[in-house]
Amino acid sequence: MKITIFFNNIDTDKTCILAESMKALNEIKASLGWRVVYAWVGDDPCGDGDLPPWSGVTCSTQGDYRVVTELEVYLVPIVGPFPTAVTNLLDLTRLDLHNNKLTGPLPSQIGRLKRLKIL
Repeated sequence: MKITIFFNNIDTDKTCILAESMKALNEIKASLGWRVVYAWVGDDPCGDGDLPPWSGVTCSTQGDYRVVTELEVYLVPIVGPFPTAVTNLLDLTRLDLHNNKLTGPLPSQIGRLKRLKIL
């Protein structure tokens, strides 16, 4: 008896990193409601070739994977508390939420964004 086993070459780092970003962005999208949903379509916030990147989302390549490095959601207006899910986008270098109606303090988890240079 001869058994042949095939293995798919799966880049687990790329899948995990993008899945974490997708989860955070979907939580942000849900908290923003209809105001951003119309511009955030498709399964890949970085753009999958058929669809452009999500409006206000910028991705960069780091090694063999893409990460969300910038999030610009301004003049929407967002009303209410700072969307805590933003703090799960660990590769953010720029976060622009100006001209919104955010209330309350920044969450303490904002300290997780070690690469954030512009807030």
